[in-house]
Amino acid sequence: MEIDVWIKILVGIMLCICGIKDMRTKTVPLYIIGITAVILCIALPFAGKIVIIDIIGGIFPGVLLLIVSKVSRGQIGMGDGMVFCVTGIGLGMWLNIWLLIYSLLLAAVFGLFLIIVKRAGKKRAIPFMPFVFIAYIGVIVLC
Repeated sequence: MEIDVWIKILVGIMLCICGIKDMRTKTVPLYIIGITAVILCIALPFAGKIVIIDIIGGIFPGVLLLIVSKVSRGQIGMGDGMVFCVTGIGLGMWLNIWLLIYSLLLAAVFGLFLIIVKRAGKKRAIPFMPFVFIAYIGVIVLC
């Protein structure tokens, strides 16, 4: 198997672990994110086509989420931004942007569903990482 496939598997495993942890504790395990980032940085030189600009651009959605987290005083978790920085390293800019869009769309639809069936109010926090994992599967299958 090519290293590119292993990178996608590694990112998928990280998102699965983060999704489960986020559902259970509403936190994201930073050590898993860190380990994944280190492994990705070691593996990338052996990957097929490395475009540094694409990797740096891939980190942009995560940095944007980190800024929004600071501005919103934690309404969006810092862990979410860190996860998107790592997925950006593994996926590159455009796939990471699509991952963010699809994740937000899935979370919005689920939140709207909860409001419609009167299971939650507008202020209820829902874990975001499970939606990122589901969107990741979609992005990998479709692209």
